[in-house]
Amino acid sequence: MHGWVGAAEFDRWAGLILDRMRNDRALVDRLARTLSSRHNELKPRPHGMTNQQWCPGDGPIDPRWIVQAINAPTLCSEADWAAWSGDHRGNWYDVGAEFVDHAIWDPPTARDSEAGAAGVVQAVHCYVESPDGQRTPQRCGWNASINGQAHVIGWDPKRICDVADPRQAVHVGFPFRPPMAGDDRHCIVWVLWHEAFLECVDTSNRRRTSTRVIYSAGDDEPGFGQWTIKSVGESK
Repeated sequence: MHGWVGAAEFDRWAGLILDRMRNDRALVDRLARTLSSRHNELKPRPHGMTNQQWCPGDGPIDPRWIVQAINAPTLCSEADWAAWSGDHRGNWYDVGAEFVDHAIWDPPTARDSEAGAAGVVQAVHCYVESPDGQRTPQRCGWNASINGQAHVIGWDPKRICDVADPRQAVHVGFPFRPPMAGDDRHCIVWVLWHEAFLECVDTSNRRRTSTRVIYSAGDDEPGFGQWTIKSVGESK
């Protein structure tokens, strides 16, 4: 139902993504410039906020932080993952469409993978909500830190399916914290085989953002997500 392709296939695609990021410096620079400028400057809709305004922290995202994160990610601890925990309620915005995109991000837990690697895992459960407040589960995924690795990994099948497309589902993440004193944002650059996302959560206002660039296999199209984060069970 949640599209899992098995550890070997996941690791193969994650390795390909890592190799691409380590060896294509021009691509890394382009991702950093594009993701930061879209986060800082573009509004999903004319009447709305930029992602920088939604998660302001202590200032705009600097593209050099993204390059540094890909080159030398910041270790993501259980406490760092806890900053993302909660009931994420918000919308995803494409150029010509938008849709409601709600999900529960569980508290992180220490766990061993099916291949025996130890780490910290955070499960993510998407849902749709009817007008009367009833919630119907949708796809499930997870994010994880692996002991001994600075980068992180994630799985999002994008839809309910028996076998997901690993080019869309396998994520490799490069965490960083903005280096300004008092900045409460936790950020991760998530890279997939054809696209990349800059995601930030601001613990001072309990908001999250996501900014997309499509860097291969088709025309680029900006995409944006904006969510508020509440405790699970908290009134909407």
